[in-house]
Amino acid sequence: MRRSLLFASVVMVAALFVIACQAAPAPSPPPAQPKASEKESPKAAEAPKPVAKEAAKPAPAAAPKEAAPKAAASLAPEVYEAAKREGEVIWYHTASPEDSEGLVATFNKRYPGIKVSIVTVKASETPARIIAESSAGRLSLDVASGSLNIMQALLSRDLIVGYDWARLSDVPARSIVLGDKLISVYEYPYGWVYNTKLVPPANVPKTWDDVLTPAWKGRKIGILTGGALGFEGLSIQGTWSKEKYQKFLADLKAQEPHIEPSGAGLAQRVAAGQIPMGVFPMTLLPKMLKDGAPVDVAPLGPMQTRRQVVYTMKGVPHPNASKLFMAWLGSSEAFPEWDKQGRGPLVPCNASVVAKILCDKKIDLFIEDTLEKSEKLGEHEEMQRKLFTPLPG
Repeated sequence: MRRSLLFASVVMVAALFVIACQAAPAPSPPPAQPKASEKESPKAAEAPKPVAKEAAKPAPAAAPKEAAPKAAASLAPEVYEAAKREGEVIWYHTASPEDSEGLVATFNKRYPGIKVSIVTVKASETPARIIAESSAGRLSLDVASGSLNIMQALLSRDLIVGYDWARLSDVPARSIVLGDKLISVYEYPYGWVYNTKLVPPANVPKTWDDVLTPAWKGRKIGILTGGALGFEGLSIQGTWSKEKYQKFLADLKAQEPHIEPSGAGLAQRVAAGQIPMGVFPMTLLPKMLKDGAPVDVAPLGPMQTRRQVVYTMKGVPHPNASKLFMAWLGSSEAFPEWDKQGRGPLVPCNASVVAKILCDKKIDLFIEDTLEKSEKLGEHEEMQRKLFTPLPG
């Protein structure tokens, strides 16, 4: 019985197979029809092909058209021609003309025919002068340098002129501050710098509590009369409570630090071994290292970094030259010259001497990139100035 069933099954499968094989030719007409459809499908099949090719090519071609207005070649030539007719740009700068020779020479190599006249002034004095001259209807400058903490008076009076700076140079987007009003040309982070001959590796402070140990008491730490200690961000961003911050300041004062009026003077004292460690702007470090000073930076953070910006105003005597020069100061072509002054970019890690140090030491930064942060930093520094350098009487 089983054999009969098995035999019947085999016969049935064989029959189905034969039927399937005979049915296969039935679809054979369709294979013939592809030829007929191929005559019609070229239009249907080829139509997508050109579209695909055209869609692929325009995309790259269209990108440059959209990017072109953002490139230096878009508006720079016509602004340059207008700037040449003006013939000069007057820059109120915190550094001397001698310190800025490299910047001026490189700018004139790119844009000959525009005289750069530098007037050395304190950044804090510039806003009052601008306000007075603007009220009189006659400005004596085109571009000024400063930091965010002095901008409020000018911004509130709507005296600063904004622009689409990326249409004049390759200024990075992160360098354009407060919309389009300012360009950050460099940053100056503070650092706790020590003399390597006086401080062995084992004694280098690695935490803020290390700074309060007896080893650092008695004029072993130098701080500036301006009040900046570098670690203000711990309070501003809420890492430390107000109580903890105040206690740390009191404990630091009990360490009897040396008080120095200038960053350059304090840097010299640390380099000469007169003070083991000092807190000052790290923009001073590249020259110190180049001169062979035995110094290094303690891995303490986050450290505050102030932004140095350039800006131009309404009613300047040379409006086109001012825009061209200001945009160039924030460009990649100017960065190497800023770096020679210790004022190069802080990102990426290979952007400057200071950037490499910060990365190597893994020092986080508290960046002054808003007016609110700038105001808070100012409040902290003023409080610290009064605490460490009380006024007579």
